[in-house]
Amino acid sequence: MNEFCFQNFQAEFLPALTELQRICTHAKDDSSLMDASFFLSPGFNNGKNIELAFDQSGNLQGYATILPLYQSGKLEGAQIFRLEMQVMPEIEPKDNLLDHLLVRVRARAEQIKAEMGIDKAVLSCSHFSSNPAAISFLESRGFKRYESFFEMHRDLSVWIVDHQPPQDIEVRAWRMQTEEERCQYVQAYRKVFCERSLNEDDLASFCRSEMWMAGTTFSAFKGEALVGSVMAFYDPNLRRNTDRAGSIEHMFVLEEERNRGIGSALLGQALIYLKQRGLRFAKVEMAAVDPEPLGFFETAGFELFREEIAFGLKLG
Repeated sequence: MNEFCFQNFQAEFLPALTELQRICTHAKDDSSLMDASFFLSPGFNNGKNIELAFDQSGNLQGYATILPLYQSGKLEGAQIFRLEMQVMPEIEPKDNLLDHLLVRVRARAEQIKAEMGIDKAVLSCSHFSSNPAAISFLESRGFKRYESFFEMHRDLSVWIVDHQPPQDIEVRAWRMQTEEERCQYVQAYRKVFCERSLNEDDLASFCRSEMWMAGTTFSAFKGEALVGSVMAFYDPNLRRNTDRAGSIEHMFVLEEERNRGIGSALLGQALIYLKQRGLRFAKVEMAAVDPEPLGFFETAGFELFREEIAFGLKLG
């Protein structure tokens, strides 16, 4: 059995940690490489929330991170601690090292929970449905499924239906260029996505980003009232965006205005916008307990690309 020694992250370990992540990412078709600066984020508390596992020769063989996020209404208001674990692909048995890492980061999460003075907390970890071994490990350690994140794609070369909104609704491109407009957007957004704490500062920061320079909302107005919106944007740097992908995000219609065709009108305009700018496909991501909400996007020509399943383990 392999013997390991454990240590919290320090900046000097960043090259080794980045290389381990690169190797793990290369070994999996459904994972992506994080920017190295992510491990220096304040949420990791100067490395105290990152556990590293070294072999007897001093080579990094695995890591686990926990990141305090938000309180989840889906989990009875519990504080979410985002968990990620990676070990070198050649490590056998993997479960042995994963168990050691899990014990250590779980103890750290319990410590943070006590320091925060909160009653409910959950370790949350997610894997794609195409990774049954990782899912089996979590379930065998007491983690329970509570949500899925679906990513859907649409080929923009396929004909797009230009749905017209109801007569009392105006749909227009709206880039939220003033503070007043961004405030109006956030207020409407929060009526639909109560749990997502979007604020004016976050939105203003995004509106200064390079992607938003090539993006817009298509928003539905009833008189002066904002009743629905969708964002359409993309990375204009084609060296990075080699797939020519566009994003559809933050789509919503206020509850009292639903089932009137407003959502279809918004989505149609967003897809046309991306197609006119030479994008090859559009992608949309959404969170749901089951696949039922995907039907709206399937009707608009989207197909399921992958599913990421979130698991939770109650602390305390």
